[in-house]
Amino acid sequence: TGLSVRNNIIFGGNCDSTATCFAPNMYVDNIDTTSAEIIWVPGLDESEWELEYVVYGDTNWIPLANPTNGTYTLDQLAPNTHYSVRMRSNCGGGDYSTWITADFTTECGLASIPFTENFNSYGTGNNAFPDCWTKFNNYSTTPYPYITATNNSGSTGGSLYFYSGTASYNIAVMPELNVDVNTLEVTF
Repeated sequence: TGLSVRNNIIFGGNCDSTATCFAPNMYVDNIDTTSAEIIWVPGLDESEWELEYVVYGDTNWIPLANPTNGTYTLDQLAPNTHYSVRMRSNCGGGDYSTWITADFTTECGLASIPFTENFNSYGTGNNAFPDCWTKFNNYSTTPYPYITATNNSGSTGGSLYFYSGTASYNIAVMPELNVDVNTLEVTF
């Protein structure tokens, strides 16, 4: 995989020959809608760590119960939410490593019906696109489709803008629904 399991390496940094406690190498894997697995390798020979997480941007870190075996599963997370997790080694006698941090976003959950999307809360411009939607295009310079304030109905709400040209395609895929859709009707 592209994930490293070696200790942290810093090139061109100052060498601290007095350090006795080293941070573990940690990464996040197996992320789904409500859980994520935290995996780490010891920084040296420590056997205790402190692990905390928070919704990204919050400052009130939530401590987790004494992780000890190189993996810890965070569960009961919210779908489509950005989190930060941090960890440090506890080498005993009040000696701790520095904190290392990783960020991740949980997957989107299934959408419920009735499902309505009005495109008004995402802003406008080339990078504006609804959360949990997917887009596919073969246009090389602009990431179509995107949300624009200009629309054909004359209202002031946002709408998806699809570019049309020779041999181009632009597809917007809404979130997956939690019901079988073969008997449903879609209204635009």
